[in-house]
Amino acid sequence: MPSDEYPPVTASTIRSLYGAAYRCAHPDCRRPLYNVDGESGDRVLNSRVAHIHARRRGGARWIDMPAEENRNFDNLLLLCTQHSYEIDDFPDRFPAEMLREWKAAQIREYDQVHSWPLTDSEAEEVLTVSEDEPVWSTLELVRQVEAVRLTAQRTRTATRAAVTSWQELRKRTQAGFLGWDDDGNDVVVEPAPVEVEPIKRRIVATLAAADEELTPKVEAARVELAAARAAHPQLQAWVDDLGRHLVGLQQVAAVWQGGSDPDDDDAFNQALAGVGTSIGGLLNRARGEAVTAPEPPPEEPRAAEADAYAEHLQLLQEGRPHHRVDNRPYDPDLRYRLAAATAYAMTLPRTISSIAVDVDATAELAVAVSRNADLSEQLRLLDEDARREPLAAAVALLFATARRSDTPTEVIEAARRRALELLGSTDWEDSRNWTDELLGGPRTFNELAALTSGDTVAAPISDALAARPELVRLILVACAQWSEQVDRQTWQTTGFTRRYREEPTWLPVSAIRAAATQVDPDTAFADLPLQHLLDWACC
Repeated sequence: MPSDEYPPVTASTIRSLYGAAYRCAHPDCRRPLYNVDGESGDRVLNSRVAHIHARRRGGARWIDMPAEENRNFDNLLLLCTQHSYEIDDFPDRFPAEMLREWKAAQIREYDQVHSWPLTDSEAEEVLTVSEDEPVWSTLELVRQVEAVRLTAQRTRTATRAAVTSWQELRKRTQAGFLGWDDDGNDVVVEPAPVEVEPIKRRIVATLAAADEELTPKVEAARVELAAARAAHPQLQAWVDDLGRHLVGLQQVAAVWQGGSDPDDDDAFNQALAGVGTSIGGLLNRARGEAVTAPEPPPEEPRAAEADAYAEHLQLLQEGRPHHRVDNRPYDPDLRYRLAAATAYAMTLPRTISSIAVDVDATAELAVAVSRNADLSEQLRLLDEDARREPLAAAVALLFATARRSDTPTEVIEAARRRALELLGSTDWEDSRNWTDELLGGPRTFNELAALTSGDTVAAPISDALAARPELVRLILVACAQWSEQVDRQTWQTTGFTRRYREEPTWLPVSAIRAAATQVDPDTAFADLPLQHLLDWACC
């Protein structure tokens, strides 16, 4: 019965091979079989003995043959380290007939140049290197990494399509309005929030889907990298570099940082290119190329803000399975941590790149985790949520509960009731409650007004202004919406500013004008538009 493994090549055969060749047998390769140090004259082995028909069953171009023929001069080929691995990684591209032609050309060339006569110790070195067949192959890693790259590109197409619809909406809105301010500058009009929000939700959905698809593929590639690290410790720097690039691509693919321009996606494009460059370096090094090791990541500790953001992302990742399916059991610890994280989420800017991680997204995940808690526990959680600080975090949790279609009626009614209690119990005369970090901008009052009426929300604001007119500037700023500043030629986001696109139904404008007059009697506020009042407040 044929053997599954033929005997190794003998030292005398190796000496014969190197005595009849000078360079790698690959027709397009000029690498010599040995590199010679220009200063010392020392020879450094740069090649391996490759089998035309593999020595081990399952190897490249394996056939049953007599053992002596397998290790005979005619079945052996001298190649540089890189090409010796390549012909075995891709055997279909390098059939035996082709390799025999290479060998014949290599021997013919010997007559025109010179060979590498070996000592006994050098022959032993060649034997050791050539028989050190790795247990890990680059081929599977290439497949896994390419799967990550292709998945990232495909899922990004869906995100860019959603962003394109946002860009087109902005163009239509701005094309339908031609206006300028008192100084003659163009006024940039943004679409109404009711038109933008569905597009933002679509963008968030595509980003979540991309992350869900990429996670198992990145994990599979990292498993192959672990095998590479174990099989070839000398590759650790390149393996670690590729691992960092894969994780970086996954993280970038889960966010959108390009505003409303679908082509402004530099971070993603750079991450994708970085993976390609990194695996190229690893493959070249694995095949014997003299390539510079990648730079290690900075050893400096990350800023506390970066640590907090990374922890927040990880926490949201824990909660997302509860949002995707409705059969996961209630996890009290995870629910508590997500609810507490709304305080941190309040500090994140409400831009398109953060809507998947902001206070509303965090609150919705917290509520999703507790969807399968019993009724008494859900009611207890409402009491806990209502005590959260800042105020905007408590409101976000209460309204996230009230919005869920699978929330029991008793819980929805209790959530609304607790939100109204917050409106009545908050000391609106305290200036600290008008900071963005606590109030969360106009979204808090929009939610409360939708639940009750504009007059119900306006009353405590009017009372606060009557008692403390000096609050008027804080109130005007806190109740204005954030608006992107965009270069109308390039559609690039250049910054953010506060604006009043329309007069909120819950904002007591007459009380604001009266308070402003008390603070600044020399200015006529009676006929000033709300946006001009905001400009005054920001002076």
